[in-house]
Amino acid sequence: MHSHNNNEWIPGLTYQERDYEIIDYKMYCDKKTGLWLRGPEPERLEQGRYIACIGGAQTFGCFCDKPFAGLMQESLNIPVVNYGIGGAGPSYFLQHEKVFGLLNKAACTIIQVMSGRSESNSVFNTGGLAYLTRRSDGRRLGARAAYQSLLRRKMIFGRKNLKRIITETRNNWIRNYLFLLEKIDAPIVLFWFAMREPEYREHYIHVSTLLGGFPHLVNREMLETIKKEADDYVHCVTDRGIPQRLISRFTDKPVKVDPGHPRKDLKGRPWSHNFYYPSPEMHKEAAGLLMPACKKYV
Repeated sequence: MHSHNNNEWIPGLTYQERDYEIIDYKMYCDKKTGLWLRGPEPERLEQGRYIACIGGAQTFGCFCDKPFAGLMQESLNIPVVNYGIGGAGPSYFLQHEKVFGLLNKAACTIIQVMSGRSESNSVFNTGGLAYLTRRSDGRRLGARAAYQSLLRRKMIFGRKNLKRIITETRNNWIRNYLFLLEKIDAPIVLFWFAMREPEYREHYIHVSTLLGGFPHLVNREMLETIKKEADDYVHCVTDRGIPQRLISRFTDKPVKVDPGHPRKDLKGRPWSHNFYYPSPEMHKEAAGLLMPACKKYV
């Protein structure tokens, strides 16, 4: 994952390149795990004297100067390590064995409820991230495009088959979450951080109604299954500050960013506003709700 050529997608660094006009994420390569993490890098981590957070882009804090990890670090005055990896699902962390050494020595670990579309199934291999490789032809697609292609093939595929793939993906997500929670010795704070409640039913009409809002494909039943294994559960549903206007940190003027990938073939329409990632106001709310749970362990 270290060589950085155009065809390689290094989670985190992609955001650093994409959003540099708006924010500097102070990325650093974590010596213990080899992962690129959002900074600033903690000076030292003493056993039981820091908090670790794992999750996707919502934990990382896209377009946000101080994500909830940074806000909690200021309030609690102890290091809060941000293992937010863009597009990550539970299986991503299971592949990075060295992360567990750090998670297990934390006073507590905050685990975001991550998306279901980052899970592999019999049609796609994800590697635990939101860029999927179609097993039949080796083609790489963004998760949305991948599921859109499945819907388009519904006629050939049949609705029953499509339902079977969604069920398989969800079961893989549950299984990998349970593996993940089992591997963590530190107290676990499971964290639902989204603009929607867990109640959702998929409809096989359009990719948006199939996946639902973030965390995609995750419903109440899935949440309840993994919740039993956590020591604490924190629920934050808010959309305060959305849409968030994107402002250059150099000129203080509105700017646009390309939400796509550095690879030209995956580019999207430029964004002038953030509609997708939690806003700075949402992160403040998140930090406020997480504090009481974490204070028990710190």
